[in-house]
Amino acid sequence: MYVDLKRRLSVGAFSAIVRREAGGGGSNVPTGPAFVMVIDEATKSTDNKFGVIIRAIQDDMTLLGDAEVIFGTNGNDGALEFFLSACARRGRACTRPFKIQVVCGR
Repeated sequence: MYVDLKRRLSVGAFSAIVRREAGGGGSNVPTGPAFVMVIDEATKSTDNKFGVIIRAIQDDMTLLGDAEVIFGTNGNDGALEFFLSACARRGRACTRPFKIQVVCGR
């Protein structure tokens, strides 16, 4: 994934300012909104299908719910796997599994 920052010269004409191809540091203004746009559909569809609660501060995410719902019956058919797959379908594996915290309870 990359972000192009451009300056508008006239209608339909732009001048490239910079292209970011790696990581988007905290000082890169478009990083936050772009990341939210990438995970929005995955977050909402996972919540709607499984009823888990997903909270995210950028790529630090927490899934809250029953263990059987989050991990599924065989470890790969639950909300967590669904969420990661939904993120990957957006063109980017937007989360690193080690950045996801899971809180289980009834």
